[in-house]
Amino acid sequence: MLNWIKNLTATYNLDGIRIDTIPEVPKDFWLKFNENSGVYTIGEVFDGDMNFVHNYYGPLDGLLNYPLWY
Repeated sequence: MLNWIKNLTATYNLDGIRIDTIPEVPKDFWLKFNENSGVYTIGEVFDGDMNFVHNYYGPLDGLLNYPLWY
């Protein structure tokens, strides 16, 4: 996956990636994934608890603001 994302972003000259279901994968993977992508990453952490959602900010560049939606 880490090599795949590096090749994907380089091949298609992407500016960013939106990733679904972030909590289903360990946070340390997302940090490596983000670094290898070389582009802006925004993730979906579908939860209304800001403290829970905030835990995923850092491994990714941005998060969708579901706590505001709730």
